[in-house]
Amino acid sequence: KIIANGILKGFLMQHRLRLIEPTNINDYLIYIIFNKGVFVPEECEKILNLKSQGLIGDETRDLFLWGNRQERLSFCLETEGLFTKLHYLIEEVNRHFFRFEIELPTQLRYVEYQKGQSIDWHADLNMGPTRKLTSFLFLSPLEPSMGGLFHWSPGFKDTDYQHQGTLLTFPSYLPYRMRPIKKEVRKMLMMWSHGPCFV
Repeated sequence: KIIANGILKGFLMQHRLRLIEPTNINDYLIYIIFNKGVFVPEECEKILNLKSQGLIGDETRDLFLWGNRQERLSFCLETEGLFTKLHYLIEEVNRHFFRFEIELPTQLRYVEYQKGQSIDWHADLNMGPTRKLTSFLFLSPLEPSMGGLFHWSPGFKDTDYQHQGTLLTFPSYLPYRMRPIKKEVRKMLMMWSHGPCFV
C-alpha cells in the first residue's frame, strides 16, 4: 500500500490558505511516499543476517549524519535479489509520482541508530552527482515509544507508517530530521538515486 503525504497541502490546510497554480505543475514534487509492507518481517531479518555472513562491511562514517554507524552492503549473488527488488520499487515510485530522470542506486548503506542518536534538520543535497531521491527501508520493528520517527516541515505530522518493511522515498531537496531514539536500536537501509542536474 502506497501512502503519499503532501507537505505543501498540509501546510496550506493548517493555515487556511489556497494555492493558485498552473494545471501543469507536478504536485508530487514535494510528496513523501511510504510503500508499506513491501518487505515482510522474514525478509528484513534475512537482510539483518547478512552482517553475520560478512556481506555488510567496509565501514564508513558520514559527519553530516552525526556519527551514526554506516556500512556498505556488498553486491553479490546473495544480495542481488535485494538490489533488484529495491530498484524496481524505487523505479515504480518515481514513475508514478516524481518522474525524475534518475539512475537507480548502485550502493546501499546499512545504518544503525542507537539510543540518544538523532538526525538534525538537513537536506540530502550534495556537491557531486545530483541526488534526486532519498530512500530508507526500515528493517527493525518500530516499538511503542521508541522514538526515531522521521519528520518533515512545514505541515507534516508524524505518522505510524514508518514500520518494519516499509520503503520511504522522498525528493532529496526536502529538509528532514529524525527524532532521537529513546530505546532499542533502529536499523535501516539507506540509498540515494542520482541523475542529471534539475535545470
